[in-house]
Amino acid sequence: MSGDGSSRSTKQVSFHSFPRRARPIALPAEAFDSTRVDVVVSHPGSDAVSAEACLDAGAKGVILLGTGAGNGNHAWLDWVTKAVASGITVGLSTRVPEGAVLPLYGSGGASDLLNAGALSMGSLPWSQARILLALLLSQQQVISPDVLAEHI
Repeated sequence: MSGDGSSRSTKQVSFHSFPRRARPIALPAEAFDSTRVDVVVSHPGSDAVSAEACLDAGAKGVILLGTGAGNGNHAWLDWVTKAVASGITVGLSTRVPEGAVLPLYGSGGASDLLNAGALSMGSLPWSQARILLALLLSQQQVISPDVLAEHI
């Protein structure tokens, strides 16, 4: 009862949580074993020579480990633009142990790299991002931000 003689109802808030489950991916077929997805590291002052070598070796996809929230530089931006235009799938991840790729910076940063066609791997660790990309590529799926969003 309140001080004025009326009763007040108490409101309660309830939270219900349901796990978000990704659409199942088919188990790897034989093609998975020969689908090459390499990993290259970006660091201040780095160039794209190692990424170009991955393509020369037959990589169908590359995971780029950016600094901070997934940043590169102008050399990486040029490389991503050319690689994506030639049909290579580029996933953008980060070297940091916790945190996601975020389009915070231009001038070769994650914002520019994503606009150039790299695909954000979100907060998925780079090693898992590599496996996911290889699995999707081996199944000849068209990989888009929407497809990745179901799994990251």
